[in-house]
Amino acid sequence: MVTLFEHNGKQILIVDYSHAKGDELIAVFDEAKKLVFENDLYVYSLTIWNEKSYVSPNYLNHIKKELPVVDYRIKKQAIMGVSRVQKWILRAVNAWYGEKLKLVESKEEALRYFDED
Repeated sequence: MVTLFEHNGKQILIVDYSHAKGDELIAVFDEAKKLVFENDLYVYSLTIWNEKSYVSPNYLNHIKKELPVVDYRIKKQAIMGVSRVQKWILRAVNAWYGEKLKLVESKEEALRYFDED
């Protein structure tokens, strides 16, 4: 699920992968990307995972290919709800992505992080 709202003059994009797996992950990512480009947005992105989210190799390959296309429109990105295994994956993605992803414990913490700009 993808939602957008304004907070302190900033466009906040919520990309919620809770309970998603496989091709559902790709569909959620593509929905977020479409929203950003169709509305010509520059956003602060909060990605939400949970213990039922399953990161597939297809999804990782998809974001490796597609994230650079939208990356310049993401001002800051926070991630919450990751499991221990997902934290390992996040470390690998951060190594590839350039340490742009901040792990947070709540939506409120993410908003405080975004407010630092």
